[in-house]
Amino acid sequence: MTRISFGKFALFIVFSFCSNAASANEVMEQALENSVRQAPLTAVISRVSVARVGSDDSGWDEYEYYAEVLELINGESPKDIRYSVYVEAGDDVTLDKAPILLSLCSDGETFYSPGVGTIFPASQSLINLARIYALDNTTLSEVTFDICE
Repeated sequence: MTRISFGKFALFIVFSFCSNAASANEVMEQALENSVRQAPLTAVISRVSVARVGSDDSGWDEYEYYAEVLELINGESPKDIRYSVYVEAGDDVTLDKAPILLSLCSDGETFYSPGVGTIFPASQSLINLARIYALDNTTLSEVTFDICE
């Protein structure tokens, strides 16, 4: 599992790869497509709580979010979900209860965030695109969860 910081600038990092030829929307849509196609679970969620559950010697803190699943885009999920996020030690972790569109990986027992580029605003246009990408995935003969490795 790759540990990537989820500081204040997670969405900014997605946009930082924009060139003059590509708009910020195109970059976000491409990141969303990759996220939906390469993660086993994508859903619109509302985070309910967050708690620090541990840290390690290499400078990472683990936080566990508890969230209500508002809409399942792909994968299988209960109505409520817990997932882990790793952040650099000392980074602020806040609880924003506004709905988000999120893709998650699973190690068989626990859902976890694979990193930057898997959290998106829950706008209707992005939710609709995520639904399309998820439907497209059902026609592929083999789906690999590359971002989860």
